[in-house]
Amino acid sequence: MEKVKKTLNEFVHAIEQDSPVSKVKGLSFRYNGKIIHNPPGPLIENLDQLPFPGYHFVTEHMISFQDECFSLPHGELIVGIIFGTLLTIIKICHAKKNRHWIQ
Repeated sequence: MEKVKKTLNEFVHAIEQDSPVSKVKGLSFRYNGKIIHNPPGPLIENLDQLPFPGYHFVTEHMISFQDECFSLPHGELIVGIIFGTLLTIIKICHAKKNRHWIQ
């Protein structure tokens, strides 16, 4: 989250200063129909300085998905990505040779 905040701040600053966003590290964007990936920003050296995720914001949602996930056939993989207070559940269902992506 800290890297995202830093990148977002640099992006907003570049827009406000009318600077090229191509200099904002860690940013990807579309320009003239092409997707441009800027170089990644520096790694966070001390991971202990990062705050813990706000699991208390998403506990209710995790429980409501649990019943749905275990009742589906053919086996699935549930991947929860907690991004601040945003919870994304991606279900990957394997039915024979077809893969169905549900988000």
